[in-house]
Amino acid sequence: MSFKLQDAPTATQAEKLLWEKELLGLYISGHPLDRIRSKLEDRKVNIKKIKEEIGNGIQITIAGIIETSRQVITKNNERMAFLKISDLTGSIEAVAFPSIFKESVDILVPEKCIAFSGKVSLRNGEKSVIIEAVKEI
Repeated sequence: MSFKLQDAPTATQAEKLLWEKELLGLYISGHPLDRIRSKLEDRKVNIKKIKEEIGNGIQITIAGIIETSRQVITKNNERMAFLKISDLTGSIEAVAFPSIFKESVDILVPEKCIAFSGKVSLRNGEKSVIIEAVKEI
């Protein structure tokens, strides 16, 4: 007895990357930000620079991919999110307070590539970014 598998449509690069991340925990055949790699490399600010050189309260604009998103409810019963965002140089926590979260709830989800601006925040020796504006890229 034999059987024949039906032909399936070829997976897109985005699908392959998502599967790699889900199964292996890392990207093997590329990175979701590869399509804008040259633009990212031309910029003066990236996550590594934020962590190593940029001080508390400094305004920044960067791009990255959301790795994780944890939503919480504030005392005023509003939703906000803590995000882990990575670029080609590292990852950092970012916070979307209720006003930004409400405007951008559809794009503040894992695996979305975003560009955002905000202020660097230093708390308990760890740097993060308070998001002030965000858009999907």
